[in-house]
Amino acid sequence: MSLFLRQLWGELIKMSARKRTYVGFAAFLALEAGLVWILNTPPAVRHFQKLIESGGFDFSDYWSMLSLGVLIISWTVFLLGGIYLALVMGDIVAKETEEGSFRLLMSRPVSRLRILALKYCAGTIYTFALIFFIGLTSLGISLLNRGWGGGLFVWAPEQGVFEMHSFGEGLARYLGGLPLLALSTLSTASIAFMFSCFKIKPATAAILAVTVNIVDMILLALPFDTGYRDFSLINHMAVYMKFFADPIPWPELVKQYTFLLGVNATCFIIGWLAFQSRDFKS
Repeated sequence: MSLFLRQLWGELIKMSARKRTYVGFAAFLALEAGLVWILNTPPAVRHFQKLIESGGFDFSDYWSMLSLGVLIISWTVFLLGGIYLALVMGDIVAKETEEGSFRLLMSRPVSRLRILALKYCAGTIYTFALIFFIGLTSLGISLLNRGWGGGLFVWAPEQGVFEMHSFGEGLARYLGGLPLLALSTLSTASIAFMFSCFKIKPATAAILAVTVNIVDMILLALPFDTGYRDFSLINHMAVYMKFFADPIPWPELVKQYTFLLGVNATCFIIGWLAFQSRDFKS
């Protein structure tokens, strides 16, 4: 186990040496600042004031740092976050193949499964780090704008969630939901990892993963019933928003995250089988 952890640390160091690893962090800081500004424009304020007061609640109490933070996350993570995860995870195997470093690795007594397991674990750590960064910085920028305190307002019509929470409960839900959000987005990262294991360029692997994500969103957004919703990966990932429901529907969350873990495992196995069949020595 100690050897595995040392090798995992080496993978993380290699990942941190690539500039594209940090692009998502910088982009989200700029995006969060822009969205906070947009949310404070008169049309946005009027819209959410009407929505909150329609539930019989005081707008000034619930237009808070927590509410802005959840809005920013729900609007950005599944699309833009998926793009930056695809850039990193699409690069994680294919880049080393392109550079020829796998020939050196194959000359050592280490299995291909172990190599991929290390890289997937490193990618998982990156996914959680990016999502926690997005969640905490969204909260921090919202805090600078709205100040400390206030209740949490959550509106997610696609998931049937319209809830108001006190500050203490809302903060606990906000922070407690970040691991679930990271677990949701890990499916996008897993798809990019799978493509990275094939004999294609790093950019191609990233583009294919982004394409899958965008096509999924397009089919889900069609204004008529296609019967696709139950198969939509984004729809399953968005179950994260149900963590804010009262009471929390734990059986539904367990069911949906079991499905997502199955998707992740399937992507890893397909990637491993494709990687196992490749020739790096000739």
